[in-house]
Amino acid sequence: MRLSLISLILCLGILIGQALFYYNGLPDIIASHFDAARWRDAWMSKNGFFAFEFAIIAILLLQFLGVPWLVGRLPIRWLNLPNRDFWFADERREGTLRTIRVYFEWFAVMMTVLFVAVNQLVFEANMNSRNLWSTGMWIILAVYLVAVCVWMIALVLRFRHPQR
Repeated sequence: MRLSLISLILCLGILIGQALFYYNGLPDIIASHFDAARWRDAWMSKNGFFAFEFAIIAILLLQFLGVPWLVGRLPIRWLNLPNRDFWFADERREGTLRTIRVYFEWFAVMMTVLFVAVNQLVFEANMNSRNLWSTGMWIILAVYLVAVCVWMIALVLRFRHPQR
């Protein structure tokens, strides 16, 4: 099994474990949104929050994990990939699709880690009746954006035309 898929399964297990750990300790109505000043400005039922959260994660995972499947079925002319004619030549097509699958699995890992980190701040704010820790949120977002930039650069570099 690929490391990217193992990592994704592990991160999803952490996300589910985190939800199970905090579920009973959260109030029945929880703050689900915080404004720029860290104040609570929207609330949901605990059950509604978790249902919404897992629905969003499921949709995002289907999207990220479905991209490689879709790429394998679309006409090459519809794909926007550097040097696509080279990479989708018959002798390289399967390897290219495998690489795209792995890259999108890693993207799903990054997204799942983002959800775990943000949920941690939201759960702590709700359990301790305090505002969201904004410094923590900025750190999480900065790390996520750097990771996405590294992911994009690595993807573009991976699909450069090889030197002949």
